[in-house]
This record gives sequence, structure tokens and C-alpha cells, in this order.
Amino acid sequence: ASHSPQNSPTDSKENSSQSHSLTPPHPIESGLKFEWYSREYLSVGKNGKQISTIRDDCAWLLSYLNIKCNDGIHIFSIKAHECEHGYDAIGIITVKDKSLICGKHFPDSKLGYQYYYHPSQHSWSRGETITVLIDCMSSRIVFKKNGILVQQNDIEKNKTYYPVLQTCGCSGHRYEILEYKAIRSSISK
Repeated sequence: ASHSPQNSPTDSKENSSQSHSLTPPHPIESGLKFEWYSREYLSVGKNGKQISTIRDDCAWLLSYLNIKCNDGIHIFSIKAHECEHGYDAIGIITVKDKSLICGKHFPDSKLGYQYYYHPSQHSWSRGETITVLIDCMSSRIVFKKNGILVQQNDIEKNKTYYPVLQTCGCSGHRYEILEYKAIRSSISK
């Protein structure tokens, strides 16, 4: 069978039985960093990749990373260099609001859909790394501790999720983003 070259998506192949309307999945690495956080309680270093408490006050703190997840697959890892006690958690929420980064009472009802790896369910100790995989195509979140699967949940479909780190304002908390990868499979633009 012949075809017109100007209509061929590949221009160099005779056999065009595969669909070429979708871009192949490809990893995207970007400068993931802590974006919104309480400057009163936290300091950020290493180009936004490390966050540490600077006060000793038991406020709750919510630190947003600088990505939103609504397409493809997102994978990031955060290592605990110091974690004084078990109030720290990592996960995703559907509300991004600067007024929610610090307070005396955690605003559960204001954060929308929430999915956490939380020490009340699992431990997260000094030196351990938590990897989070957010699969927006399959509507799943997966948590691994030091490479071992520890938790997975279905997540609400067709939502935008914001990765967050929840910590206490007490001294002795320091976390670092080790890696970030995103795999997109959306239509080419």
C-alpha cells in the first residue's frame, strides 16, 4: 500500500500501523524543591532541596513542593537526616493555600483529598528515605521506605495533587529531596 509522505507521521517508514498521536513516555527531571513553607519556623538550603526547623515550638508545618501532579507519573524521594519525633509525614493533597503552611491545629478539613505516609502507621527514622510514586493515569499512590513497598492507595481520579511534607516546628527536623522524575504520556503539543 502506498501513502502520501506529507501525511505520514514518521516520513521515513512505510509501515505506519502504530499510532503516533501520543508522545512516548519519557522521563522529565526538573529542579524539584520546597516552594511554600513557613519562613518563621523553617530554613531551606541546597538550592531549595533541604528543609530544617529553626525554632523549637510545637506548631504543625506544611511545606509544599514546587510541582503539581495531574498527568502522568511522578516519583520523588525524600531522606530524613534528622527527625525528632513521629509527627512528620509525606504525601499529597488537593488544596494549595499559603494560609495553611503553619498553625497550632492541623487543618485536616481544609486540605481536600489527602494521602500520606504517616508515622502513626509506619515509622520514618533518621537516615531512611521515603519514595513516593503518584500515578495519575492509574489513580494510585505508592510509598516505599528504603526501596521496599510499605503502602499503596487508590487516589481520587481527575484531581490535581500537590506533594507536601508535614513536620512539627520543634527543633531537630531536617529532610532532603534526593530525586524527582516525571513520566508524561499526554498528547503532543
